[in-house]
Amino acid sequence: GTSTKSRQGLADLMDTARSGVVDIVLCKSISRLARNTVDLLATVRELKDLGVAVRFEREQIDTLSADGELLLTLLASFAQEESRSLSQNVKWAIRNRYKSGGTNSFVVYGYQWADCQFTIVEEEAKIVRLLFANYLDGISPEKTATMLNAEGKRSRGGGRFYGSVFRRMLENERYKGCQMLQKMYRPTIQAPTRSFNDGELPRYWVEQALPAIIDEAMFDAVQAEI
Repeated sequence: GTSTKSRQGLADLMDTARSGVVDIVLCKSISRLARNTVDLLATVRELKDLGVAVRFEREQIDTLSADGELLLTLLASFAQEESRSLSQNVKWAIRNRYKSGGTNSFVVYGYQWADCQFTIVEEEAKIVRLLFANYLDGISPEKTATMLNAEGKRSRGGGRFYGSVFRRMLENERYKGCQMLQKMYRPTIQAPTRSFNDGELPRYWVEQALPAIIDEAMFDAVQAEI
């Protein structure tokens, strides 16, 4: 609820309201519609201009009433602050996990996460090893992807392999058994994308964080080639 982007249900609701077939929107609470005061008021005001009332069950607010918007502004601010506080609590927990060497990213091609540890998925690990070996032999990640696709091999999700993804994999230190934690961060709760952590926050290097698929000598040779 911190942003209206990527919320298809809300987009469908607004399109339906604009078509003139909605009279009232019943909403369980303000935080279910939005936790961003600006977005909430923009949505409610557009609906109001369309003659559509929004009634919030928990707060007992009707946006078409005289004092509805004033109450809505105040309560939406509380909802936004609640969301910010929750975000800070979650970040605190994640960063404390980083300090003790724990990860917050559990999906890594070549591994599976079970019983609080990474284990190697051998069929995927074979492709990782092939990628690294080919690169040192002068075969580009794009060509390796083309070869695997031609053989009918598929990614974990069932899709095709892509050279751009393989290039990122070549620089992933996890394949030699280490982890750099907090590489990326989100500057604000409403920031649309994450930013590269270039010293704004601590980063944590963890040795022997997971079983290695690529030995250190080969991994370092690939980094030198890159």
